[in-house]
Amino acid sequence: MATTTSKNGVALQGLLRAVQKLSWEAFQEFISRAVALQPPAPKPPRLSRRETTLLLKVNAGPPAEWHREFKRLIEKRRSDSLTSEEQRRLLKLVAKMERYDVKRMKWLSELASLQNPPLRALIKSLGLKTPEYV
Repeated sequence: MATTTSKNGVALQGLLRAVQKLSWEAFQEFISRAVALQPPAPKPPRLSRRETTLLLKVNAGPPAEWHREFKRLIEKRRSDSLTSEEQRRLLKLVAKMERYDVKRMKWLSELASLQNPPLRALIKSLGLKTPEYV
């Protein structure tokens, strides 16, 4: 086990060895007092109104109807039963989804500029994936 040193120089490993030698009663007393010393948990960061709005937009995604239509048309294309009209509809739908993704990237870029992480790190932290039509 690596030795960890706190800010005031106390080696964690040495402290643990000392605690290990305590009697049951002394150990219980030590734990009670140590818990009482524990600093409060840090408060989660609060988002500004703009950050909240951007996150809601990013997480909402395009309308579900677009996804249903896209999947339906892709299945028809895979089964070689896509009509020329449906092919045009699919191309228009893909273009519409790509335009939406451009807006989404603008929202993400603005969010990254407000929060200061690199854009890729923000996308990864939000668990965002590449759209399936790409």
